[in-house]
Amino acid sequence: MDNFDISESNKLNQAEIAQKNKVEVKIEKFRYFEKIWNRVTMFLLGLALIFFAIGYISLKALIVIPQLIQDFAEAFFYVYLGYFAFMIARILKFFFVIRPLGEKVKIGKSIRAVILSPVGIVILYLGMLMMALTSCS
Repeated sequence: MDNFDISESNKLNQAEIAQKNKVEVKIEKFRYFEKIWNRVTMFLLGLALIFFAIGYISLKALIVIPQLIQDFAEAFFYVYLGYFAFMIARILKFFFVIRPLGEKVKIGKSIRAVILSPVGIVILYLGMLMMALTSCS
C-alpha cells in the first residue's frame, strides 16, 4: 500500500514538473520571437523609408518609376497592414495567455512595433503616392 502512495505522489510531481516546463517553454518562445519581430519591424520601416526616398527622388527629378516597382510597393503595403494586425494580436496574446502565467516578460518591443507600424505605413503610402504622381508626367 505504501508503494502505491509513493508512485502516486511521484506521478503528481512529474505532472507538476511537466507543467512548469511547458510554461517555461512558452515564455522562452515568446521572448525569442519578441527579438525576431523587433528585427522585422526595423526591416519593414527601413524598406518603407527606401520606397519613400525612391518616390521623392523620382518626383523631384521627374523620372517615371517602372510599374513593377509600384506593384511591389503596393504588395508591401498590404503586407505591412497585415503585420500591424498581427502585432496587435500578439499583444492581446500576451495579456490573455502569457501574463497569467505569472512570469515577468517584457513586451516593449511589441508595443514599439505597434507604434512604429502606422508611421511606416504612412511613410510607405506617401512614397507610393509620389511614385504614382511621376507616371502622370
